[in-house]
Amino acid sequence: MSSRDQHFRSAKPTPGGIYDYLLGGHHCSKTDREAAEKALAIAPELRSAALDNRGFLQRAVRYAAEQGVGQYIDLGSGFPTVGAVHEIAGRVVSNPHVLYVDYDPFVATFSQEMLKPYPYADIIARDLRHPWDIIDASETSRLIDWTEPVAVLMVAIMHFVSDDDNPGEIVATFRDHMAPGSYLILSHASHGENAENAEDAARIWDDTRSSIRLRTPSEIDSLFVGFEMVEPGLVTVTEWGTDKPAPTGQALVLGGVGRVP
Repeated sequence: MSSRDQHFRSAKPTPGGIYDYLLGGHHCSKTDREAAEKALAIAPELRSAALDNRGFLQRAVRYAAEQGVGQYIDLGSGFPTVGAVHEIAGRVVSNPHVLYVDYDPFVATFSQEMLKPYPYADIIARDLRHPWDIIDASETSRLIDWTEPVAVLMVAIMHFVSDDDNPGEIVATFRDHMAPGSYLILSHASHGENAENAEDAARIWDDTRSSIRLRTPSEIDSLFVGFEMVEPGLVTVTEWGTDKPAPTGQALVLGGVGRVP
């Protein structure tokens, strides 16, 4: 049995595995699938929310690339499967430099195999809560020139950061390294119209390595301090970059794009 198969058979559920399952992927273990189904039983709209969140990432990356951004850091990336940052940006700019970051060494190891055909893309195993470990990494120095605009992605990851870990300070550490014309692409789970269901579904993640901290729109908006918000500002990921209305009666994922002035 390969180490990959052993991991998927024995692993506890992980946020990345649950998310991959919700997206219809196959990089997930039996425990990931079981945890995801428990969450879906409480909040069936989680699958559509995950798909909408993925669509937001792709539209926001395309927007940044259309502004001429050629380098990207995807924090909490999970597996760089179909429609990942290097593919989306690569449709607009030539040879985008993309650094994926995930705190799971297993994800990083097997993603390196997936990225071998792409010399300007790499992945490292680091914890977002320690931003200097990412900024100072040799792989970061190879791919990212901080004197040029960069898009930093924090898509569906900051709700795994507790208040005690100072999420605002984490964002600010990256912001202070980003050249003018850089972008922060961020989405975050919120309560929506049924706060009780949202909290119940979020508790499924308590059995993983990272529990979820749902935040209010104003708390999420505060993460963009120091950035100029790109229109339409902080909205649901369903709305951003589309003509679709905000979803009703469900847990929400809010997203926005901020520009370093």
